[in-house]
Amino acid sequence: MPDFRYSALDAAGDRVEGTLTADSPTSARHALRSRGIALIEIAQAHPEDGNEENGIWRRRVSSWHLLLFTRRMAGLICAGLTVEKALYVSGTLSESGKLKLIVEKIRAEALEGNPLADTFRKRADVFPEIFPALTAAGEKTGKLDVIFARLASHMEKSEALKMRVKLALIYPCVVTCVAITAAFGLAVFVVPQLAETFQRSHRQLPALTRWLLFVSGSVREGWHIIMPALALLLAGGWRVLKAGKWRRRFERFILQAPLAGRVTTLGDCARFARTLATLLASGTTLVPALKTAGGAIGNSYLRDHAEALAQKVSEGESLGGAMDSDGLFPPILTSFVATGESGGKLADSLDAAADQMTVELETKISALTALLEPALVLFMGGMVLLIALAALLPMFEMSRMKF
Repeated sequence: MPDFRYSALDAAGDRVEGTLTADSPTSARHALRSRGIALIEIAQAHPEDGNEENGIWRRRVSSWHLLLFTRRMAGLICAGLTVEKALYVSGTLSESGKLKLIVEKIRAEALEGNPLADTFRKRADVFPEIFPALTAAGEKTGKLDVIFARLASHMEKSEALKMRVKLALIYPCVVTCVAITAAFGLAVFVVPQLAETFQRSHRQLPALTRWLLFVSGSVREGWHIIMPALALLLAGGWRVLKAGKWRRRFERFILQAPLAGRVTTLGDCARFARTLATLLASGTTLVPALKTAGGAIGNSYLRDHAEALAQKVSEGESLGGAMDSDGLFPPILTSFVATGESGGKLADSLDAAADQMTVELETKISALTALLEPALVLFMGGMVLLIALAALLPMFEMSRMKF
């Protein structure tokens, strides 16, 4: 069925715009009148408009724009606006063109009587699974303002954790890029010019200089082969790692790595615990909450183990016991879960565990960064020293021969 874009006045006299799916323009007009909407203009959407959500704008909606949308929805519903009006205002104020279009379609579907949770679930590429799960609970209890506030708080904490990790990795990445660029520039452009001067003396160059000149010459003369080959190698490696079996093996290896494994486990388990706490606090039962919260884990190997907890719990095993027997989850998480289960405050214990794991994660990242910084400086200095020696050794030998 085609989509129709309309402009109309609602019962309060406010101008509203949206998209409606119907068999014909006449059916669309009847559907709008049945809602008590005074139609101003209606026209069939162009084919490119209908595909705009997934076609023209293939950019992903950023988590920051999604967070702003969620926070606005919480504030507007708390202020007394209906869900439809809150969607209209939140979509209009959004700075993301794609999100604005998606919210407009969600509002149109909500006006047709579709549950808000279902409209979110249909757009899983934009809204994480926690959105429909919590929204469904909010629609049942009539507390959508509380649900959206919890969603916004959950997203703010998750974004803060991601930002800390990104900020900690900026300096090592910058130093590495500078070191590689400087070494490449010296080896490819500076050393060959000096070598021409040395070779005029018709004396054999030192082994280090000859090796560097060989590498430099190979890069300068074969870059049109090396670069495509390197790109193909990286693309092939990426495709292999994206495959389910190899990705699972690689991510299992990451979890077993000395430093990266601990950092990955803490980060993923903190998100898992925070998501599970938010779901439980909103009234979701434990087994469905475990299935939903598992999706917050980035590492596929750990995610499979987290989702398997739902099966163990449904068979009568306690969550703390299931986590402890698995052996992958941090002891701090299993101990907090066991305490929460025994005291009847599992959501609070999970939230506290997420806070503690976040603190430990920040400590680990700070320690890792502190180790990386001098190591990268030494690596950069070593590369520059190697190139400098390759350039200076022939000069030293020539000066000795003069004397």
